[in-house]
Amino acid sequence: MEQTDKKGYPARFDLVVWSFSETRGIGGEELCYTNVCLNDVKSKVEPKVKEAYRREKPVIITDASAKNPHHWENKTRNIRLQNGQIRKIHIRFIKSFNQAQILY
Repeated sequence: MEQTDKKGYPARFDLVVWSFSETRGIGGEELCYTNVCLNDVKSKVEPKVKEAYRREKPVIITDASAKNPHHWENKTRNIRLQNGQIRKIHIRFIKSFNQAQILY
């Protein structure tokens, strides 16, 4: 997940995770993400994704949205989809990674 290619861009991978919402009490559906990458502040953003960011409305950052998400403590990661959207996943809900089944 955290690897980069020769140009320094994040490596792409396929992921299947189970959905879960503790607040709404629903989940259990399989979500398939293909050709996604780990979203990291340190990693480069591909040019076509930068263009998608420019088309969206600007985001106003406040103190509440700038807080540390504690990904390692909460066992969550942000992944960037092909269209530039960012999704948060819980690592315990990963079913398969690059067609390899994950067992806990």
